[in-house]
Amino acid sequence: MENGNKIKNEALLEAIEIFKAENNQQNLKNFIEKLLQARFILPATLDPKPVKDDQGRIMGDGKFRVNFRVITDNTGKNFFPCFTNDEEFEHAIKEVEVEKMALTYKEVAPLVLNSNGQIQGIVIDPYTVGMQVPDALIKTVDESRKSVLEEHKNTNIKKHTIPANTKIRLRSPKYMPVDMLDEAKKFLAERPNVKAAYIQMMEKENSDEEYLITIDFEGDEEDLFDSLLPKIKPLAFGIPIALTGTDNGLGKKVTENTEPFYKKEIVGDNNV
Repeated sequence: MENGNKIKNEALLEAIEIFKAENNQQNLKNFIEKLLQARFILPATLDPKPVKDDQGRIMGDGKFRVNFRVITDNTGKNFFPCFTNDEEFEHAIKEVEVEKMALTYKEVAPLVLNSNGQIQGIVIDPYTVGMQVPDALIKTVDESRKSVLEEHKNTNIKKHTIPANTKIRLRSPKYMPVDMLDEAKKFLAERPNVKAAYIQMMEKENSDEEYLITIDFEGDEEDLFDSLLPKIKPLAFGIPIALTGTDNGLGKKVTENTEPFYKKEIVGDNNV
């Protein structure tokens, strides 16, 4: 389900209790601050259904489509159920075919906002706490975050760099974002200057995981990256995407240890 420490969300649950006891702006602000730091467990099914070994580890190449469960309230509104810990999840979800998917709030929010109105929000621990976070509030929080980030961006250097001595861990995605990679392949196939592309998960200290897409290409990096990112971002389950070339240590490490998900087809033979 996840890497790292066990999911608990104690600070968020305390903030919810305080907010429910006294609904005011200060308690709402405190709840939102804790919500932005939260990590949830969501129920999902995988297509195709995975085969597991005796330890419960998923076998195969990890290429699955993830279908998140939703619940519907008595007014017909759909919500993503977000559980704050394993106990809450296991008390509510009994079907053996349902997988646990660990996502931060920042990863869940885009799933709601990009649902074309099909999902009206999230509900935290729906059968006990029952705290609804409607899409209108999610949108407001998202716009506020973007405004702060834009202000920060305008007062700093434009190009993001990884600070020296930052510890980075790379691994293969547990669940391949099949739709995102299909869209990337279609785009890259139209770019004659692209030779190959690779994907890994990148974990930095004190940061959320990101997809790291490494592209072996020649030419204008800014044009390539700026054109690709908007096409694949909506298909990334809200997980951030980092793009890099092969002309640096990080990109070279990826190409040395990873098989490409896209490789330019060589048509014909130059030898006569």
